[in-house]
Amino acid sequence: MSDVRKETPAQRAERIKREKVPYDLWDDIVRWARERRDFSAIPPEDLKSRLRWWGLYTQGDGNGVHSREKGSSEGKAVPFFMLRIKIPNGHLRAHQLRTIGTIANRCARGFGDVTVRENIQLHWISIEDVPGIITQLNHVGLTTLGA
Repeated sequence: MSDVRKETPAQRAERIKREKVPYDLWDDIVRWARERRDFSAIPPEDLKSRLRWWGLYTQGDGNGVHSREKGSSEGKAVPFFMLRIKIPNGHLRAHQLRTIGTIANRCARGFGDVTVRENIQLHWISIEDVPGIITQLNHVGLTTLGA
């Protein structure tokens, strides 16, 4: 009988964080953007775990929960991100909202979602746009870190 125990999701998340601090990914994000890397070139631990610390989540095709496909609860992954912008206490200044609107028009098909936690999510973000978006947001006092 084998004593090999399967790693739980929580243990896996902690192991991934120990191996590389998620907030240390900036240089990798810039490199992936510059090289226009597709998702297959981004290590799975970064794509599915560490990038979430940057407010970046893989984007589904929109045919998930409401899909007519039997048993479908998630859409198929597409090579885009959903980017969550942290809005502390739901308070925005006009120049911050204009910046988000400009980013949404240029990179997110002109749309953004307000979440129940008063953050803003932008969909259909490509990896090559991420460094510029984060830089623009930081310039007006907004962040995606921890969102």
